[in-house]
Amino acid sequence: MPHRRHNPFLGGTCLIGDTGNPILLDLTTGTTNPPAGTAPLTGKPATIVQRTPFVIRSATHVDNTFPVPGAKGCALGIGLVDAIVDAQAGVPAAAGQNQMIFNEYIGQKAYTALP
Repeated sequence: MPHRRHNPFLGGTCLIGDTGNPILLDLTTGTTNPPAGTAPLTGKPATIVQRTPFVIRSATHVDNTFPVPGAKGCALGIGLVDAIVDAQAGVPAAAGQNQMIFNEYIGQKAYTALP
């Protein structure tokens, strides 16, 4: 389901990506394979950074191989406002022009150690 942020000017139907044209990420802790001319990104597999009082791992997931569609449905569906949103957001954008980098901490505790 798309994440929707409501703006009084743009309206509740202004979307960048939706169920018909989603933004699909292929997150990896390995190395991406973006289109020619774009440098690959390399993530980091989960590694233990703390063991007490429970295990905490750090990982980085990356992707720069996904396209992002333009806006639609902004301000009552008037195309001019869609174009303004596109210009501000830098969309539509082809694969290789976008990147997602998620730095994560993952906590783990055995079920037997839960209260």
